[in-house]
Amino acid sequence: MVMPAGDYRLKTIGAILSASLPFCMYFYGITVFSWLIPFSVFIILAYLLLYHNNISAITGLAGKGVFGIIYTGLFLSYIIGIKTTEQGGWWLLFLFSIIWSNDTFAYLIGKGFGNIKLAPQISPNKTVEGAFAGIIGGILAAIIFNTMVLKKLDLFSAVLLAIMIGILSQLGDLFESMLKRGAGVKDSGSIIPGHGGILDRIDSALIPLPFFYHFLMWS
Repeated sequence: MVMPAGDYRLKTIGAILSASLPFCMYFYGITVFSWLIPFSVFIILAYLLLYHNNISAITGLAGKGVFGIIYTGLFLSYIIGIKTTEQGGWWLLFLFSIIWSNDTFAYLIGKGFGNIKLAPQISPNKTVEGAFAGIIGGILAAIIFNTMVLKKLDLFSAVLLAIMIGILSQLGDLFESMLKRGAGVKDSGSIIPGHGGILDRIDSALIPLPFFYHFLMWS
């Protein structure tokens, strides 16, 4: 869905490059992206110049190809980055507890009590009430997890972090809905029966991942 449709060779190249990013993050750290991303751009441009005659279409195809690599491979690589930090496993659980609570509260409250549409042209089922409930659910998860397990953040930092993660999580969810509408599909794939594609399961985590990683590096 995030790669150009129709050109299966380009999709294969993009998938290989995307899959290589988490491995490179694991072995070489985040600095590897300073040359790996430009290298990926070069590979995609070289392929397009060799196999596509329509010069005017190359820019659009290249942009879609690079976007697909960044949106999937690069953002997911930050899971490895977070895991390699001190207490990385607990930090990942902290992050995903906020995201999952956000999703759960937003769905339950939005479905049961939501009246004001959040972004009807992008995702008709999402409501303002659900969005606020999701943020509150994320805050509760952050406070509970930090108090009982992590014990690394003061109350203000935990709440502020939960709010930021919650907002980014919901933006990521809306962004993927926008991509699916643009592509004219209901799900990003069909690899998980009854649940769509992998991106449908992790869309709300993609944007928070790099933010959370850099927060850990900064703090």
